[in-house]
Amino acid sequence: MVLILALAVFAAAPSFAQFRADFGVLIPWRIGAAAQSGDESANDSFDVLQFATLPFPELMVSYSGKVGPITVGGGLRGFSIILQSLFWPVVYAEAELGPAVVHLNLGGGAFWTFGVIGNALETGGIFIPDLSAYFKLGRSFRLGLGVASIRGIDFDPELTITPWVFYISGKFVTMF
Repeated sequence: MVLILALAVFAAAPSFAQFRADFGVLIPWRIGAAAQSGDESANDSFDVLQFATLPFPELMVSYSGKVGPITVGGGLRGFSIILQSLFWPVVYAEAELGPAVVHLNLGGGAFWTFGVIGNALETGGIFIPDLSAYFKLGRSFRLGLGVASIRGIDFDPELTITPWVFYISGKFVTMF
């Protein structure tokens, strides 16, 4: 019975789904890394805004739909650094709580780069979880904070390093 109900919910969701484009700027605020080796651990970070403001143009194109009060979707997310761009597949869930929006996404597994340096497709077990909270200003603009990390990078079999970044973000969300 539970399986039939789940199939009905997921089969009905595409009839209410639509295309979505998020575009804006992400500014790293604090960058750090957590390291774990055996029983020892360390965590270090530094304030990026103290030295420079580095805005990264961001784009996410997705297909999304509502499942109850939660918006879920999947698509491509990426950043551009002037002459080179990087994109990866992403799935996300988002909850709107009045003017506040909580957004959780997980991307990775494949990365496409293109630009002046060259074009490439790389696959592997690297994933990027990202949690952010936004405040809606008007119908389409959002301003907020988030944290993202990179999982799956193995520098040494005995050492686990998890890089992370806290960021400030402003973006427009457009539905088609």
